[in-house]
Amino acid sequence: MSLVTKCITGRIIGLILLLILCGIPAISQDHEAAEALVKKGNIKVQEKRYKAALKLYSQAIKKDEAYALAYEKRAEAYQALKKYSLAIKDYSKAIDLNHNLAAAYRGRAFTEILMEDYKDAIDDYTEAIKLHPKDTMSFFRRAVSKYYISDFRSAMMDINTALKLNPFRPEFNHYRGLIRVALKDVKKSLKDYNKALRLNPRYAEAYHHRGIAKNLLNYDGALADYSKAIRYNANYHEAFFSRGKYFVKEEKNNKAIEDFTKAIKIYSKDENYFAQRALAHEQNKDLKSALKDLDKAVELDGRNLAFYFRRANIKGLLKDFEGALKDVQFIIDEQPNNHEAYIQRGTIKEIKLDYNGALTDFDKALSLNPKDPEIYNHRGVIKYKSRNYEGALKDFDKAIAIDPLNNKAFYNKGMTLLYMGKKDEACKTLRKAGEYGHPKAYKIARKYCS
Repeated sequence: MSLVTKCITGRIIGLILLLILCGIPAISQDHEAAEALVKKGNIKVQEKRYKAALKLYSQAIKKDEAYALAYEKRAEAYQALKKYSLAIKDYSKAIDLNHNLAAAYRGRAFTEILMEDYKDAIDDYTEAIKLHPKDTMSFFRRAVSKYYISDFRSAMMDINTALKLNPFRPEFNHYRGLIRVALKDVKKSLKDYNKALRLNPRYAEAYHHRGIAKNLLNYDGALADYSKAIRYNANYHEAFFSRGKYFVKEEKNNKAIEDFTKAIKIYSKDENYFAQRALAHEQNKDLKSALKDLDKAVELDGRNLAFYFRRANIKGLLKDFEGALKDVQFIIDEQPNNHEAYIQRGTIKEIKLDYNGALTDFDKALSLNPKDPEIYNHRGVIKYKSRNYEGALKDFDKAIAIDPLNNKAFYNKGMTLLYMGKKDEACKTLRKAGEYGHPKAYKIARKYCS
């Protein structure tokens, strides 16, 4: 090999090494072909043929592995197919390749919202806003993310910015209404919902949430708004649920049951739908149906102690005392200092005529909550039933000392005194109970104290 050839060869090798060290590929990739494949993929996305789009974007990446836009577009297709982990991976790769690709930050943030990863979504929308300070949708969706982590004041700042940039988006006004309700500014939320509905008169969510706001304010029109929400979205199970709760409040239980049933038919995995239908059945005196619904509520959320309380009460009414005691025991195991659980267990034992067991539970309840007059009053009744009249009088007096207007305690004390033959004192006490509003006290006084 000649000296000249050796020199040229050495320079070429040196140049290749320099290109590698600088991170520049020695052999250029077919970028134009990759761009063409991405464009074809975009057409498939517009046609909602996401799997076909994925193949084209993957082919583009094979042509040019450093093409950030191809990763970003493939991530969009993964997101549409609900393959969120793969979408996040591709968005992250696109960002690694091009830190200024705002669409990748926005896309990753929206995927994070879909995955309920709101904190990371906030970080990504913040990066998108840095790149595009007037990015209206990033401000809006960052506000939504902040709303879901209960950062309501900061969410309000973002939604106000979004509305300054574009005051004509109904969803922006709608969400500001939601944020106002979260900030306890319910009256002002109505203005936002009204604006949203002026911009979009068929906006089901805005009708629904305006109905909730009206209900909170005890304004007329909540029922009409729930019904309009359902009219414009027949599968809006949340609106059926809200209307059902409205009917329960109005004691229109059959209508409530009908709405809860429709909500459950559309979406059967919300424990509250079953729990509320159980309440309507209970008000209709259909305890077996109520119990069946509470069983389902517990199945869906086995940690909600309120469901166990209610189920124990219904089991007690159906004389399934062992089942009721089992539910209360679960509550006590979970919350050993829950005084209401001891009251409920004591009440069940009282019904079973196990007065000693009942008194033990009421003693425990009082040790946990010694300033509740109703616990003293109820323990006094149990002592009366077990013929401990002096002990009963002491408990009624303690209840009265805590609550001097407690007509039930005066009534129970009067009846105990009457049974003990202390007529004068009994009559005086019963008249006091009547004075404070007890419905039976005066009638008993007239019968025995004339």
